[in-house]
Amino acid sequence: MLIIKDAFISYGRRESIAFAARLFQKLKLQGYEVWFDKVNIPTSEQWRISIEDGIRSAKNFIFVMAPHSVASKNCLEEIELAIKYGKRIIPIMHVPEPDRSKRVAVDALIGKYHRIEAKELVDDITDLKRWADSMENRWDELENLNYLHTFAPFRFPAIDDFDAAADEVMKVMEKHKSYVSTHTELLLKSSHWDKHGRATKYLLIGEPRKVADRWLAEDFIAPDQPPCTTTELICDYLSESTQNANNLLSEVFLCYSSKDKTLLQRINYALKRKGITTWIYRSDSRIGEDFERATQRGILQAANFVLLLSKNSLAAGHCMEELKYAAALNKRVIPIITERIERWELPDELKSIANISFIDCADIVNSPDSTFIRQIFAEQTARLATEILRDREYFRKYNMYLWQAERWQKQNKNESILLRGYNLSEAQAFFNQGLARQEHKPLPLQKEFIEASEINLSNQSTDVFISYSRSDADFARKLNHELQLLGKITWFDQESIAKSSPDFEEEIYKGINNAACFLLIISDNSLASQFCIKEVAHAARSGKKIVTVLFEKPEKHVAQIPEVIKRTQWVDAEDKDKDFTEVCGEIMRNLDVDRNQVNAHTKWLAKAQDWEKSDKKEDYLLAPEPALLAQEWLKNSKETDKKPRPTALQEEFIRLSIKAVEKAKRRRERAANINKVIMYFAVFVGIIAMFFAIKSERRGDQLEKIQAQQKLAYEELYNKNQDLLRAKQYNDSLDRVAREATGQTQNLAREKAELVENLLSGDKSRDELAKQLGNCQSEYQLLMAKIDYALNENKELKAEKIGLKNKLIRYNRLFDKELDKIFAPNSVVGNNKEGMKAAVRENARYYRELEREIK
Repeated sequence: MLIIKDAFISYGRRESIAFAARLFQKLKLQGYEVWFDKVNIPTSEQWRISIEDGIRSAKNFIFVMAPHSVASKNCLEEIELAIKYGKRIIPIMHVPEPDRSKRVAVDALIGKYHRIEAKELVDDITDLKRWADSMENRWDELENLNYLHTFAPFRFPAIDDFDAAADEVMKVMEKHKSYVSTHTELLLKSSHWDKHGRATKYLLIGEPRKVADRWLAEDFIAPDQPPCTTTELICDYLSESTQNANNLLSEVFLCYSSKDKTLLQRINYALKRKGITTWIYRSDSRIGEDFERATQRGILQAANFVLLLSKNSLAAGHCMEELKYAAALNKRVIPIITERIERWELPDELKSIANISFIDCADIVNSPDSTFIRQIFAEQTARLATEILRDREYFRKYNMYLWQAERWQKQNKNESILLRGYNLSEAQAFFNQGLARQEHKPLPLQKEFIEASEINLSNQSTDVFISYSRSDADFARKLNHELQLLGKITWFDQESIAKSSPDFEEEIYKGINNAACFLLIISDNSLASQFCIKEVAHAARSGKKIVTVLFEKPEKHVAQIPEVIKRTQWVDAEDKDKDFTEVCGEIMRNLDVDRNQVNAHTKWLAKAQDWEKSDKKEDYLLAPEPALLAQEWLKNSKETDKKPRPTALQEEFIRLSIKAVEKAKRRRERAANINKVIMYFAVFVGIIAMFFAIKSERRGDQLEKIQAQQKLAYEELYNKNQDLLRAKQYNDSLDRVAREATGQTQNLAREKAELVENLLSGDKSRDELAKQLGNCQSEYQLLMAKIDYALNENKELKAEKIGLKNKLIRYNRLFDKELDKIFAPNSVVGNNKEGMKAAVRENARYYRELEREIK
């Protein structure tokens, strides 16, 4: 990257070499970095390349006007370069030209710029040439000295104050200094991007892109004017950076006939200058891509369809086909009239649009360039931009969800592409908003896509989290797309986090927690990214299986490679001899190695984290069956040192779950023994009651009634116990069914992975493999239905338990009342009634403990 200078001095050597040297020295002593050919072109370097680099890397272009410079071909080329790069031009009148006709070329290029007056009287340049020749090989060694005193005897008589002129130059350079600096930085970055084939990795990302967007949107209120011009290259660079940040979606598709290319270029530049991203076939189609396929992709990825409407475009078959496709997708169509056309000549797709807005540029096409024509063009492009920006957010979402729905449909409704989390919430809000609109309502395909996402809402787990630098977004998007085609549910920030997400970092960590594997795309960019390093650290803390893909061999940031990344085997995607399909196959194999261990690790980690978030409440611990499974997994993981290894949180969670299960088991055993004692004692009390009832002649009938009621209560009590035993057995059998079905689904998943691997290797025919995959999917759905049935039965069983519990409470109350009657003061129990009453009460207390255990 070139070093940025504050100014470039262009001058004619014949009269102005000493003046340029004095100006260079003056600015340098004031702290400015100035490009001056005598100092800044090293020996043996290519002169023209150095000149062009100097102009491109300078914030300001100072042009010293004198007879030699205004007539010099080299100076004119330098001015043309300054204009090409949109530089702020500062003209200084040094030696007036007697014949103004010789300044025509310069005036035509720089127009009516305000000239700083620093005139001198130059009659004889013999002494000047002698002095310049004496300095020819000493400029570098004397650069930091005030060497100009050596020229003092030969200075020309000054007409204007040189120091005042230099101060005015510095004053101009300070005006809008920040704006001009950003312009120069963007110019150098865009040139670097263009020089390297417009590769994605050189685009702006993150905060620098936002700064550039704010710079592009900066307004200058008259009479103030922009100090420099935004070039087409800068506009292209910022537009591509924005599209890269928005998953390659654009705001405008420009449809045109090749005969309207000149106007198209002006409109394209005007829209990009206003920060509106565009898609045109000439620059945005892929190398070797079919024309029709490319244009359909461009229309699908654009929020608006702008048609340059002329007789040429009406006659061009491809323009009408593109218009029909845009209308079928319910895109907003904005025609630009470039030629007068009768209404009956309009295509049906335009006639059917009720509130269509026509932008009139017909007077611009064939008229000679003038201030008036430029004003009309500015007004019409401002109207066009206003129309595009109207309801911008709605059409952006419409575009995004249509593009995702199309991908979902083309991939046979692949579940891995469905919306989740905040993205799904935003899509639901968008759909409701669209239904209330008069025009551009959501398509049935978008509705189907969103509804399918809602149905799939329960399946929140993901197979792989993709971590990458935005500089490598092109490769990351391609990899994400291929993994989804292979059936992997991916977490990819451009699809998994809505822009309105309140906490970006929290969503990132949640995505890592819910993913079975963590995939890092390795490059110098990702190793330099603090976000990527934080994501790796969180994945390592969570014990995630880490898969690494080498996209670009790191050179600058080798020292920043985390230890956990060094220990993994990298999938080499940098090797140009390797096919991308081969790379994806290797990644798939790494993701699926020991998949059961990875899935179990993810499952127990998610439950452990839920427990931790609840302040480690006992209610969030595992039930008996899952606790035993988790204990077995933990034991096997430690004995075989399987990866990913269990985390400390998982170990604590499983240990306390087992402890809680054992405690509950001891309580149940104790409760069962108490239940037996209560039943035996109840029988004994019943016998005593019957004995005393028979002995009592006065209360015989009453005691007989009490006996019958007690017998009924005890029978109900016994039946209750039997019901609960049967319920437990039934519950256990349902759990076994669920476990068996779960095991079978895991076997099917492994079988499906093998089928996919066969599909990649090409060992079997696609039809046979597709049929086998279909059979696997059918068996999987039957097993899931079986599990759902078992879970529903468990819910009904719980409800039955609650009903039985309420019955038990009623019987306890009845039993207490009958006991009170038996031990009443006039009861026949006699003197031992208090002791017996205490025994009954004590056993009743144990029985209530049993009741709590049953609950």
